[in-house]
Amino acid sequence: MGKISSHFHPPYRRQIQQIAATLSEGVILIDVDQTIKWANAAALAMHGVDRPEALGRTIDEYHANFQVRFRSSQSSATQQSIESVAAGEAFRDVIIEVTPLGGGKPEWLRRVRNLVLTDEAGTPTCIVLVLHALNEDFEVKGCYATSIDSTPYPAAILRLRDQVFVDANDAFLELTQRGRAQVVGRPLAEIDFVEGCEDRDAALASIARSTSLALSRSTVPLADEQSKPILLAGQPITFADQRCMLFTLTDFDGARREAQTVPRVSDDARADAAALCAAAPIPLHALDADMRILDVSEPWLEWLGYTREAVVGRGIVDFMAAPFAAHFHGHAMDVLRETGVLRNVECQFVRKSGELVDALISVRARRDANGALLGAVGASIDITERKRSEECFTKAFTLAPVPMMIRKLDDSRILDANDAFLDATGHTTQAVVGHSVDEMGLFETRALRQQFENDLRSTGRQRNVEVRVRTASGEMLDCLLSAELLHAFGQPCVLLALQDVTERRRNEVQLFQAIEAVMKDTSWFSRTVIEKLAVVRSPAAAQGRVAETGDLTKREREVLGLISHGMSDTDIAEKLGLTRSTVRNHVATLYSKIGVHSRSSAIVWARERGVNIAWPRAATPKQMPRRPSV
Repeated sequence: MGKISSHFHPPYRRQIQQIAATLSEGVILIDVDQTIKWANAAALAMHGVDRPEALGRTIDEYHANFQVRFRSSQSSATQQSIESVAAGEAFRDVIIEVTPLGGGKPEWLRRVRNLVLTDEAGTPTCIVLVLHALNEDFEVKGCYATSIDSTPYPAAILRLRDQVFVDANDAFLELTQRGRAQVVGRPLAEIDFVEGCEDRDAALASIARSTSLALSRSTVPLADEQSKPILLAGQPITFADQRCMLFTLTDFDGARREAQTVPRVSDDARADAAALCAAAPIPLHALDADMRILDVSEPWLEWLGYTREAVVGRGIVDFMAAPFAAHFHGHAMDVLRETGVLRNVECQFVRKSGELVDALISVRARRDANGALLGAVGASIDITERKRSEECFTKAFTLAPVPMMIRKLDDSRILDANDAFLDATGHTTQAVVGHSVDEMGLFETRALRQQFENDLRSTGRQRNVEVRVRTASGEMLDCLLSAELLHAFGQPCVLLALQDVTERRRNEVQLFQAIEAVMKDTSWFSRTVIEKLAVVRSPAAAQGRVAETGDLTKREREVLGLISHGMSDTDIAEKLGLTRSTVRNHVATLYSKIGVHSRSSAIVWARERGVNIAWPRAATPKQMPRRPSV
């Protein structure tokens, strides 16, 4: 690659920074002189620091603060320090271990790629490092695509459509005594570790159907044409958008020799484990200091389908799906040794049939007087159905055309929002997830949100509540808001759904304005139509049943007409030849029928319905009609 230019246009850098600031991936800008110019918040968090200066001003200072080691499974071209990045050497998806200087072991695992930015002449001007956290992303969730090195056993990935190996870790190469070129790209027939399976037909059927292969004994051919006994398990995965199988192997002879060197567990410890498991009504396993099974409860055996003889003495990770075994063997064990307890760790176990089951496991360590680990007791809760329901819910939530979001019940922080919600409000995922409804200013007023909250907590659900929602641009949308309490993400949550009725409201307003413009005199217009329009215009008032003009008596209509002309009770009494108390009774009955509480409300009610009652004649010749006030 040619010499790197020292020119770097400042506005261009600002644009990169503005984009990178919103990303969840870490981004570091490295100038041509190996100076670290900028890092976004995600990159700082990935290094456990809160200031860019803590990374170091230059590459040399970075190395003074952090030790970086490239994973051995990467090609020799990437077996170099981070200086290769500043030299403009492009690469993708390199796995690195990052350790603070003086740290005993790597604390962070990152997948790194870089972008080489060039000027108009094609001369490199800046290097952008993009980091993706892997510790929790693939070790816990099982993203195998870039690093099966995390598996503590020999492992290889077989592409199912043509049964060709597409990846293998160093442990697999060492076990089979082969180089990477002798494995990757080669067919299963050349390294057929399925041929010697106890139940070969079942193993071949699992591969053909892309289903899990239960742990079973087999043999693997070595490069010197010898073979080695192994324990074999398989799990279907997606690798590079293709259906594959991840196989994990255990050297059976090595495992047996290791078991012979394990200090003998006391009879008292075995007796305690047996007594505890015998009384347990749930899946329970008792482990020794090396996480081998001392005993399990009957519900544990029924749950996974094994016999006691097949599990006692085996490691608990032998019955876990490979990525979860890797996580338990590594990070989870560190936590257990340090704190003595694991709570509700998600895991996948493999039944004897090969079926995967999701579980939450909680483990408590047993220690001696000096704090040394003696063993542990673990309990499992099957959450397979719950996980399947959550997956179905997640798919339906994501694909739903209705704007929806899920927020926490206690502090209204938003946990997720679907694409329809983001499109409707103009917000980005980063601006929504993790923020509260009040922080976003989503509702027109906080009082409205609090009232909605109170009603929701008292009833557990809300339907079609009229609200105004603020978009990212500040525009207000008229919406109908519905909500339902539910349990998601392991906690009480609220599912909110919005129906945008802004356009409908705008059309209604335009209709009413048109009607009012052309109908100054509504005497000719059907009174029924006028009343229906009044109900549409004030839907809230129509929720309770009130009388319309057709429900009023002749006298009540006369009283309403005179009220509409601004006459008092005394004036009405003189006009109709009634006593003042009789008029008051008519007025009270009228108010009750039409659902109002004041003279002004009665006038508004009458005018909305086009009431235009003529002046009645005097009741007797003695009564002189009063001139209406102008």
